[in-house]
Amino acid sequence: MKKKCLFFAGLIYLSLVSLESYSQDDTSDTSKPRHEFNIIVDDIFAKPLVIDPSEYNDYFSKIQNIPKVGLGYKVNYNHSAFRTKVSFGSSQNSTHSPVNDTKSDYSTVSTQLTLGYEWQKDINELQIFYGLDLFIDYNTLTMKNSSLYNSISYHSKNSSNTTGFGTSPFLGVEYFVNPYLSFSTEINFTIESYKGKDKVSNQSNNNTSTDLKGFNTRIGPIGNIGINLHF
Repeated sequence: MKKKCLFFAGLIYLSLVSLESYSQDDTSDTSKPRHEFNIIVDDIFAKPLVIDPSEYNDYFSKIQNIPKVGLGYKVNYNHSAFRTKVSFGSSQNSTHSPVNDTKSDYSTVSTQLTLGYEWQKDINELQIFYGLDLFIDYNTLTMKNSSLYNSISYHSKNSSNTTGFGTSPFLGVEYFVNPYLSFSTEINFTIESYKGKDKVSNQSNNNTSTDLKGFNTRIGPIGNIGINLHF
């Protein structure tokens, strides 16, 4: 955790230095709105999250694919921009099997903070942009299982959480309706390191705790749209 805090403290410091440098050297058209507020939806076309209890430990790659809503802010310079975003997603679902009347209820929560920089190419009303994001995220999954065997009811609970950080090169396109309103979409390649805990408890008080640690890559999101207000 200390390394992650230092990582993002350094990132914020470098971002502020970059902002100061560009504010002094920038020669962009001052008539063009510099500031940009974004409402972003990621993984629009993601399928409902369904987890087989026997594959519970594989949840990390799946929890990333739930729809998330984010709020972003950009400071635009001469064909480039500093950007930041906070996003949040949650999902609830359940499964039922006639075998031993087994039922599983689960809920997920995913939050992410992103800081990045992009370069831009204007083509009439279109703008092509690309760059690099750095991020930190926190994910949780809770699953409650119940079953009936020989008229005896059994209950168990899995509770997991992970903290991850990494980087995402991205490529996108933005369409300007007018100088103050635009729509955008983008795709990225995520490279992430994560670690956390998985806790299991049941009615017999046979509680266990397992460390989670790994490396995750993905191409996404599964559908992305941004509504952007320029001022």
